[in-house]
Amino acid sequence: MPSPQFNDLKLELLRGGVAPFYVRRAILELSEHYTDLESDALAAGMSSDEACRYAQALLGREESLAAAILAHAELLDWSRRWPRVALWLRSAAMVASLPGVPVTFCLDNGPGIARWGASLALATLVVGAMVFSLNWLIVSG
Repeated sequence: MPSPQFNDLKLELLRGGVAPFYVRRAILELSEHYTDLESDALAAGMSSDEACRYAQALLGREESLAAAILAHAELLDWSRRWPRVALWLRSAAMVASLPGVPVTFCLDNGPGIARWGASLALATLVVGAMVFSLNWLIVSG
């Protein structure tokens, strides 16, 4: 039987706010520990299925492993340990990036902006000429 991948445990830890570095490290250590336990059981004369069940029983359930890891606050991601700082930094980054949005839009859509600008200038010139001529007709008439 293949060694467990601990996918559910990995998802539970990431949802719980554990930093991805520590999640990868915990999964790697648990996989290695599982392999060691299984190989020891096989060396003791157990069958492959018995060795797998034995190793899983000694490791414990994934829920208890997740609870043990989540109990350590130092393993949490910094944004979970200091949520106010994370919120402040997120807000500051958003406010700092706002002036760049129009510039980025203009760089990406230069020909369209030039076309609309030329159309707007031409429309302003035509309407201005009509208003000027109507105003001239009213005043001179």
